Amino acid sequence: MGTIIARGHGYKIPIIIGYGVAVPLRCTIIVLLNELWPNKYALMSTQLLDGIGAGTFGLSLPLVVNQLTEGSGRFSFTFGVMLSLHMSASALSNLIAGYVVTYMSYLVGFITLGVMGSISIVFMAFASINPSKKDLILQ
Repeated sequence: MGTIIARGHGYKIPIIIGYGVAVPLRCTIIVLLNELWPNKYALMSTQLLDGIGAGTFGLSLPLVVNQLTEGSGRFSFTFGVMLSLHMSASALSNLIAGYVVTYMSYLVGFITLGVMGSISIVFMAFASINPSKKDLILQ
């Protein structure tokens, strides 16, 4: 992520790649593996994608907060609020997935999580930070 940003491509491409790898691609691979080739070792290998996604999430949040709060002196407060929202959304995702898996199946649960994760990719594809006003805007 740092290399892409250092080359002048901005923050958007690495975040979209990370969000795509983190949930939608991983859920798609898990569904395909469960349906076509049920192998626990292949299934565990999807944890590599989880690591890539977690690394990208870990780098993207401070990057975006820094862009939004640059020069305002409110980075730490805003970062704390964003981390709280991120963790709350993670807990809510686990809760929703648990209910879906309990009342439906694992297949439907992973499909639901993949679709919900794709929403962040769509949002990031159209969102950008206006450098002059430090606002998050939709293009």
